[in-house]
Amino acid sequence: MTTTDNPIGPGISRERIWNTSSNEERERIKEFWLSLGEDERKSLVKVEKDAVLKKMKEQQKHSCTCTVCGRKRVAIEEELEVLYDAYYEELEQYANHQGM
Repeated sequence: MTTTDNPIGPGISRERIWNTSSNEERERIKEFWLSLGEDERKSLVKVEKDAVLKKMKEQQKHSCTCTVCGRKRVAIEEELEVLYDAYYEELEQYANHQGM
């Protein structure tokens, strides 16, 4: 059995998850998400949030350092935190609604 054939969820292989049409892909992503535990789901969202925040900070390295721009940067970072937290909560509500 190759690495791509190893199941990663209940009867789901890595190859089946990533090589699909749109409707199939959505369904398999849903199955994958629901097969994860709460801590695993939270961790995935955190990885994405951290990557976005890191990229944003990298882009802002060469921008203005005045207090007005600094406050804007902080406000944007805080808003991103709030948005990702809400995104995670929405995903959890979906998972709980699906009976998990």
